[in-house]
Amino acid sequence: MVEAIKSVREKTKSTVDMRVGVHTGGVLAGVLGQKQWQFDVYSKAVELANKMESSGLPGRVHISNATLRFLNGEFEVSDGDGETREEALRLANIKTYFIDRVKKPVSMGFWRGRTRF
Repeated sequence: MVEAIKSVREKTKSTVDMRVGVHTGGVLAGVLGQKQWQFDVYSKAVELANKMESSGLPGRVHISNATLRFLNGEFEVSDGDGETREEALRLANIKTYFIDRVKKPVSMGFWRGRTRF
């Protein structure tokens, strides 16, 4: 996503940018409404992911320590310092990181036979 936005920015000479926040945890999902349905997800983990995004930096993927544990060393990371920019992360005692580089790119064959989200 970050690379795609960078490409758009370069090709269009615009100032468009994005921040990405990822936190790992439980989530609740539901369908709201009777005539026009809306799908929504919510939980403390969703709120914290939102705080990860808002306290991140443009052009960076900001992850929590919970997410880092699932990445199996496939990414090089640096200190995200999000807990100093976002009180909710500090109060939840969440350490944050920025993804700097992919160490082991995933081949497209990885997805064969798997459900993609």
